[in-house]
Amino acid sequence: MYKSVGLSNRQNMKMTLIEGFSSGLTGAMIAVFVSYMEIQTIFLVAGPKISTVPELNANSFLAAGGMGILVTLLGSVVPIFKSRSMKLVEEIKFE
Repeated sequence: MYKSVGLSNRQNMKMTLIEGFSSGLTGAMIAVFVSYMEIQTIFLVAGPKISTVPELNANSFLAAGGMGILVTLLGSVVPIFKSRSMKLVEEIKFE
């Protein structure tokens, strides 16, 4: 669809990667926050029954968030390659 309005392959790649990164970043931030809050809630509620206290390391949360962003970016590679090989007429028919 974007090719029909004059978007080049490079612009399409850039737009798709930015979209993948921003959605991955948003999802990673939400996931890190929810995970942290769940761990805190579990040990608040079950704390007296559990003798261990969790050591929450920021590096673990950041690594998990980074992997989420990476997976989202890798998922945007397939549409980039498909759109490069697709002709304009085929793309309009496909939509």
